[in-house]
Amino acid sequence: MDIQFYQSRLKKLLRHQHIAWRLNMGLMAMLFLMLGLIYWLIGHSRTVIIPATLSEPIWIESNRVSNSYLAEMGVLLLNQYLTISAPSFNLKRNLLLHHIAPELMGYWQKQLTALEEKLKHDDIAMVFFTHAIEVDSQHLVVTIKGDLQTLIHETRMPIKPVRYQLHFQLRSGRLWLTTIEELQHE
Repeated sequence: MDIQFYQSRLKKLLRHQHIAWRLNMGLMAMLFLMLGLIYWLIGHSRTVIIPATLSEPIWIESNRVSNSYLAEMGVLLLNQYLTISAPSFNLKRNLLLHHIAPELMGYWQKQLTALEEKLKHDDIAMVFFTHAIEVDSQHLVVTIKGDLQTLIHETRMPIKPVRYQLHFQLRSGRLWLTTIEELQHE
Protein backbone atom coordinates (compact mmCIF):
# COMPACT_ATOMS: atom_id res chain seq x y z
CA MET A 1 0.00 0.00 0.00
CA ASP A 2 2.78 2.42 0.79
CA ILE A 3 4.44 1.52 -2.50
CA GLN A 4 1.36 2.52 -4.54
CA PHE A 5 1.09 5.78 -2.58
CA TYR A 6 4.75 6.61 -3.21
CA GLN A 7 4.48 5.61 -6.87
CA SER A 8 1.45 7.88 -7.41
CA ARG A 9 3.28 10.73 -5.62
CA LEU A 10 6.35 10.08 -7.77
CA LYS A 11 4.22 10.20 -10.96
CA LYS A 12 2.68 13.51 -9.83
CA LEU A 13 6.13 14.93 -9.05
CA LEU A 14 7.47 13.81 -12.44
CA ARG A 15 4.45 15.35 -14.17
CA HIS A 16 5.02 18.64 -12.28
CA GLN A 17 8.71 18.50 -13.14
CA HIS A 18 7.90 18.04 -16.85
CA ILE A 19 5.42 20.94 -16.75
CA ALA A 20 7.97 23.16 -14.99
CA TRP A 21 10.66 22.15 -17.49
CA ARG A 22 8.37 22.97 -20.47
CA LEU A 23 7.40 26.28 -18.89
CA ASN A 24 11.07 27.08 -18.28
CA MET A 25 11.98 26.24 -21.90
CA GLY A 26 9.09 28.39 -23.18
CA LEU A 27 10.23 31.33 -21.07
CA MET A 28 13.83 30.88 -22.27
CA ALA A 29 12.64 30.86 -25.90
CA MET A 30 10.67 34.07 -25.30
CA LEU A 31 13.72 35.65 -23.65
CA PHE A 32 15.94 34.88 -26.65
CA LEU A 33 13.26 36.14 -29.01
CA MET A 34 13.01 39.43 -27.07
CA LEU A 35 16.81 39.81 -26.97
CA GLY A 36 16.96 39.30 -30.74
CA LEU A 37 14.22 41.87 -31.25
CA ILE A 38 16.02 44.40 -29.04
CA TYR A 39 19.30 43.80 -30.89
CA TRP A 40 17.52 44.33 -34.22
CA LEU A 41 15.77 47.51 -33.01
CA ILE A 42 19.00 49.07 -31.74
CA GLY A 43 20.51 48.88 -35.21
CA HIS A 44 17.36 50.01 -37.02
CA SER A 45 15.88 52.75 -34.88
CA ARG A 46 14.62 56.01 -36.32
CA THR A 47 14.01 59.09 -34.25
CA VAL A 48 11.23 61.24 -35.69
CA ILE A 49 11.07 64.86 -34.58
CA ILE A 50 8.20 67.15 -35.57
CA PRO A 51 8.77 70.67 -34.25
CA ALA A 52 5.84 73.08 -34.31
CA THR A 53 7.45 75.38 -36.91
CA LEU A 54 8.23 72.78 -39.57
CA SER A 55 5.84 71.54 -42.21
CA GLU A 56 7.50 68.14 -42.59
CA PRO A 57 9.02 65.74 -40.06
CA ILE A 58 12.74 65.47 -39.61
CA TRP A 59 14.34 62.12 -38.79
CA ILE A 60 17.71 60.56 -38.22
CA GLU A 61 18.72 56.90 -38.39
CA SER A 62 22.04 55.26 -37.64
CA ASN A 63 23.23 55.64 -41.25
CA ARG A 64 21.11 58.37 -42.91
CA VAL A 65 19.13 61.53 -42.21
CA SER A 66 16.21 63.31 -43.81
CA ASN A 67 16.82 66.24 -46.13
CA SER A 68 14.79 68.51 -43.89
CA TYR A 69 16.91 67.62 -40.83
CA LEU A 70 20.12 68.25 -42.74
CA ALA A 71 18.80 71.59 -44.02
CA GLU A 72 17.64 72.70 -40.55
CA MET A 73 20.95 71.76 -38.93
CA GLY A 74 22.88 73.51 -41.71
CA VAL A 75 20.92 76.75 -41.32
CA LEU A 76 21.12 76.61 -37.52
CA LEU A 77 24.88 76.04 -37.42
CA LEU A 78 25.70 78.54 -40.17
CA ASN A 79 23.64 81.18 -38.36
CA GLN A 80 25.54 80.41 -35.15
CA TYR A 81 28.78 80.88 -37.10
CA LEU A 82 27.88 84.03 -39.06
CA THR A 83 25.33 85.94 -36.96
CA ILE A 84 27.76 87.04 -34.26
CA SER A 85 29.09 89.91 -32.20
CA ALA A 86 31.66 90.05 -29.41
CA PRO A 87 29.08 89.98 -26.55
CA SER A 88 27.17 86.98 -27.97
CA PHE A 89 30.20 85.02 -29.13
CA ASN A 90 30.64 82.70 -26.11
CA LEU A 91 27.08 81.43 -26.36
CA LYS A 92 27.35 80.92 -30.13
CA ARG A 93 30.75 79.19 -29.82
CA ASN A 94 29.46 76.74 -27.19
CA LEU A 95 26.44 75.80 -29.29
CA LEU A 96 28.60 75.37 -32.39
CA LEU A 97 31.25 73.29 -30.59
CA HIS A 98 28.51 70.99 -29.29
CA HIS A 99 27.96 69.86 -32.90
CA ILE A 100 31.60 69.66 -34.05
CA ALA A 101 33.09 66.22 -34.79
CA PRO A 102 35.24 65.24 -31.76
CA GLU A 103 38.42 64.69 -33.77
CA LEU A 104 38.19 68.27 -35.13
CA MET A 105 37.51 69.96 -31.79
CA GLY A 106 41.06 71.37 -31.40
CA TYR A 107 41.07 72.85 -34.91
CA TRP A 108 37.66 74.48 -34.43
CA GLN A 109 38.55 75.89 -31.01
CA LYS A 110 41.60 77.62 -32.54
CA GLN A 111 39.53 78.97 -35.44
CA LEU A 112 36.79 80.28 -33.17
CA THR A 113 39.28 81.83 -30.73
CA ALA A 114 40.95 83.70 -33.61
CA LEU A 115 37.53 84.87 -34.82
CA GLU A 116 36.59 86.06 -31.33
CA GLU A 117 39.81 88.07 -31.03
CA LYS A 118 39.15 89.69 -34.41
CA LEU A 119 35.57 90.55 -33.43
CA LYS A 120 36.72 92.20 -30.20
CA HIS A 121 39.73 93.98 -31.69
CA ASP A 122 37.92 95.43 -34.73
CA ASP A 123 34.49 95.81 -33.04
CA ILE A 124 32.77 93.71 -35.70
CA ALA A 125 29.22 92.36 -35.71
CA MET A 126 27.74 90.23 -38.49
CA VAL A 127 24.25 89.12 -39.45
CA PHE A 128 23.49 86.40 -42.01
CA PHE A 129 20.22 86.19 -43.95
CA THR A 130 19.48 82.84 -45.63
CA HIS A 131 17.99 82.89 -49.15
CA ALA A 132 18.43 79.38 -50.59
CA ILE A 133 19.37 75.93 -49.33
CA GLU A 134 20.60 72.96 -51.35
CA VAL A 135 20.89 69.57 -49.64
CA ASP A 136 22.88 66.51 -50.73
CA SER A 137 21.86 63.90 -48.16
CA GLN A 138 23.94 61.18 -49.84
CA HIS A 139 27.19 63.07 -49.15
CA LEU A 140 25.86 64.95 -46.08
CA VAL A 141 26.55 68.35 -47.64
CA VAL A 142 24.42 71.50 -47.32
CA THR A 143 25.01 74.56 -49.51
CA ILE A 144 23.43 77.78 -48.25
CA LYS A 145 23.19 81.07 -50.14
CA GLY A 146 22.43 84.33 -48.46
CA ASP A 147 23.45 87.88 -47.62
CA LEU A 148 26.02 88.84 -45.01
CA GLN A 149 25.63 92.23 -43.35
CA THR A 150 28.75 93.40 -41.50
CA LEU A 151 29.03 96.29 -39.06
CA ILE A 152 32.47 97.62 -38.17
CA HIS A 153 32.52 100.20 -35.34
CA GLU A 154 28.75 100.57 -35.88
CA THR A 155 29.29 101.46 -39.55
CA ARG A 156 27.32 99.35 -42.00
CA MET A 157 29.34 97.79 -44.77
CA PRO A 158 27.67 96.92 -48.09
CA ILE A 159 25.65 93.72 -47.99
CA LYS A 160 27.71 90.89 -49.43
CA PRO A 161 26.05 87.93 -51.19
CA VAL A 162 27.76 84.75 -49.94
CA ARG A 163 27.54 81.02 -50.41
CA TYR A 164 28.69 78.51 -47.81
CA GLN A 165 28.99 74.74 -47.86
CA LEU A 166 28.71 72.70 -44.67
CA HIS A 167 30.00 69.13 -44.52
CA PHE A 168 28.71 66.66 -41.95
CA GLN A 169 29.53 63.15 -40.71
CA LEU A 170 26.96 60.68 -39.43
CA ARG A 171 28.13 58.24 -36.77
CA SER A 172 25.94 56.07 -34.56
CA GLY A 173 22.87 58.15 -35.28
CA ARG A 174 24.59 61.47 -34.46
CA LEU A 175 25.20 64.22 -37.00
CA TRP A 176 28.58 65.97 -36.61
CA LEU A 177 29.72 69.14 -38.39
CA THR A 178 33.18 68.83 -39.96
CA THR A 179 33.72 71.92 -42.14
CA ILE A 180 32.18 75.24 -43.04
CA GLU A 181 33.61 76.49 -46.31
CA GLU A 182 32.91 79.76 -48.12
CA LEU A 183 32.40 79.20 -51.84
CA GLN A 184 32.66 81.66 -54.72
CA HIS A 185 29.29 83.35 -55.13
CA GLU A 186 27.65 82.64 -58.49
